[in-house]
Amino acid sequence: MIRNALAAAILTVLAGCAAPADDIAGVTPAEDVGIMSTPNLIVTGATHTTVSCTLGQCTVRFNVTIKNTGTATAVYPYAGAEWGTTAMPVSGCSSVGSSTWRAIGTNGGSLAPGASTTILVYGPGYVGPKVSQGSTLWVLFGADPCNAHGESSETDNTLSKSFVI
Repeated sequence: MIRNALAAAILTVLAGCAAPADDIAGVTPAEDVGIMSTPNLIVTGATHTTVSCTLGQCTVRFNVTIKNTGTATAVYPYAGAEWGTTAMPVSGCSSVGSSTWRAIGTNGGSLAPGASTTILVYGPGYVGPKVSQGSTLWVLFGADPCNAHGESSETDNTLSKSFVI
């Protein structure tokens, strides 16, 4: 008798855990953002290396550190860079003057929640013309450029910095 009551109680609890077709608000559980786990990639820092200069024209590359502040793993995280001689806006793809970033790099693999990684992105001289030695280079860095990953926030993916070459 006790065994049957326990089994009935377990089945009742399990039945309560089954996903209903609709919840009270008419939204299926898979659509409820509060339940879903998603990555959120942000740029936490960036450095540059002037690789070489010839006749005052330099080749530059960047190390971009991104962090996953979300609750799910990001597969193949990548970073992008767009640069110029004037300040770059801090927002998405189209605001930097084109529909694509100048350079994108990835380290492959995945990035777990709370983890960080540094990604090499080739800059001026590798992609496009070299830059003048002593000039200021403004760079907009992006984690998940153009919002390819579904993230908990798509508004915190960029960091703008300037470097003297």
